[in-house]
Amino acid sequence: MNIAIFPLPICILPQGYTQLRVFEPRYLRMVSESMKSNKQFGIVMLNENKTLLEHGTLVEIVDFDTLENNMLAITVKGLQNFKLGDIKKDTDELTHSNVKLSPLWQPTEIKQTDEQELKLKQTLISIFEQYPQHKAIYHEHYFNDISWVCQRWLEILPLSSQQKQQCISQTTHQLTQKMLAEIIKVN
Repeated sequence: MNIAIFPLPICILPQGYTQLRVFEPRYLRMVSESMKSNKQFGIVMLNENKTLLEHGTLVEIVDFDTLENNMLAITVKGLQNFKLGDIKKDTDELTHSNVKLSPLWQPTEIKQTDEQELKLKQTLISIFEQYPQHKAIYHEHYFNDISWVCQRWLEILPLSSQQKQQCISQTTHQLTQKMLAEIIKVN
């Protein structure tokens, strides 16, 4: 699958949402083409040297608004992770890649007897309540699914891009949950 790539210093994962301001001509073109043809594009994190990392997320535009100065505000939803393949650039420097889609993390119900899973869930709910503008962009919440909870934590925690990449490259949420258990302790 060949898609346009939007390199950003943020992490978005399947079933996640984020809002972006788009102003560079190449990315305005990407958004325009995406909206006209209902085509998805990829968001890929950058490392500290501003180099594309290996894994990204296929996204779709779910909302947009025209701003002053030829800028767009878009809301995107994460659909599926992928691994970058061959990369090429258009004349305006818009990056494209042949990507290989990765399996989705399977939904896994939170065990009511697992204190760590319950702590991750409750703390995430509290964060969503503290930041209603962030909560508002989520049309669905799956707080009883530990895979979904782990993905939301990966999006918001200030971890290094390499730590996030290590988790994203996995086929299950287990490594992420283990890492989160070291960060968010049960009292």
